[in-house]
Amino acid sequence: MQVESQLGRLVAAGVAVFAIAGSIAGAPTAIAAPAAGTMPTTAGTGTASVNTGEEEAPVTALANYTIDNANTGRCLTANQLVGEANSVFTNTCVGAASQKWSIAGGKFVNVGTGQCLDYNGDTIATAPCFANTDPVVQYQRWTTDSTTRKWIRHAVFTGSCMHSGGGVREYVTARSCGSSSSRWTFAPA
Repeated sequence: MQVESQLGRLVAAGVAVFAIAGSIAGAPTAIAAPAAGTMPTTAGTGTASVNTGEEEAPVTALANYTIDNANTGRCLTANQLVGEANSVFTNTCVGAASQKWSIAGGKFVNVGTGQCLDYNGDTIATAPCFANTDPVVQYQRWTTDSTTRKWIRHAVFTGSCMHSGGGVREYVTARSCGSSSSRWTFAPA
């Protein structure tokens, strides 16, 4: 009960709170938003730093975002069915946890599932997040450009961007970067 009370106060204060599968033990620490013009990055497990193009500096928060198809405004949504890897699609934005993403160190972590956006060269899905020291973490790293309507480009398969026509329950796939339907906007959730 005391933990629920503390969480309620943190949420009311606008602090991002992370809970995976209802467990508080081992969850990442809630931290405040990085300074404007910087990109949050992870500096290890459960910590974060800000990448300013120089050395990593510690920060005090990660923010959650909705990621919307720039053509239709539909939200990037993670399938919350139980499974090793789950599909990702666009859907009408309803504010669900499955439509909120925490972004750090090039990883997009779905708030509803606690899983990372993953691309293996064939399929974009959510999958359990790999440790930053694991060699396969590269499949969960993404970059964006600095425009308002962003390409979300895979960090390893650099010619591949997230793509969706933005329809209701339309699967997100990888496509060569450059299509206008591969543009996305980010909004604080």
